Formats: sequence, C-alpha cells, structure tokens
Amino acid sequence: MVLTEQDYLSEGENLFLWRMKMSQPDLRYSAGTQRINPVQIEVDGQSVVAYEGETIAVALLAAGKRLLHKTKTGAPRGVYCGMGLCNGCLVLVNGVPNMRACMTLVQPDLKIETQEGAGRKEEEFNEDR
Repeated sequence: MVLTEQDYLSEGENLFLWRMKMSQPDLRYSAGTQRINPVQIEVDGQSVVAYEGETIAVALLAAGKRLLHKTKTGAPRGVYCGMGLCNGCLVLVNGVPNMRACMTLVQPDLKIETQEGAGRKEEEFNEDR
C-alpha cells in the first residue's frame, strides 16, 4: 500500500515530514556507522527493516513514522522525550498495549501497531470489569 500526501496529512503528519520521507527512505544517520543484524518488523501491516540493538522508536523514526498513538480524544502523539518519562510513544507490541517505543528494543518478527487511546478495545475493557 502506497500512502499519499493526503494520507499523511490526515494522520497528523505535516507536509514537510511527508516530503522528507519520500525523498529519503531511511532516515538513519549513516556516516561512520556500521549496523549489524538487520531484522524485519511489521509496523501497521507494513514490513520495515530495523537493526537489533536499536529501540522501536529509532526504527519507526528511521522509517519516517512519526504518529505512534492517538489519545482518547484522537490527538496525535509521537516520540517526545525519548527516555521513557512521558507517554508520547506508546504503541501496541505483539498485541500488548502501552509499550514505550523509546524503551523497547527491536527483536525479529515484532508486530507493532499504532495505539488508539488506552490501547484496548472498549469491549475488552468492559469484560475486565
């Protein structure tokens, strides 16, 4: 699936970031850096190359993904502090909600999804009561 300019704008991305992503497929800084053990992870149904030892946040940012979750009211959120103090980078990892992308290391075959609200469907929440 190829995302268009309008898809990114509707997800809370700005046009500058969309154009930057389209012109540079991997946003990692590469001068003087050697990476080993590339792995495939799935991000919202799309395959993304990541490297063992980097955090999920780094892999997502390098792939041009800025919107990581939406609050209960639908406000977009992404990486903010990068050190686990805020909740800007919460994602679903292999179905587990509220994982901080900036603190969780990449592993082979991870399935990462954009988190909506508290990360649980309303029906699941009601079943726990």
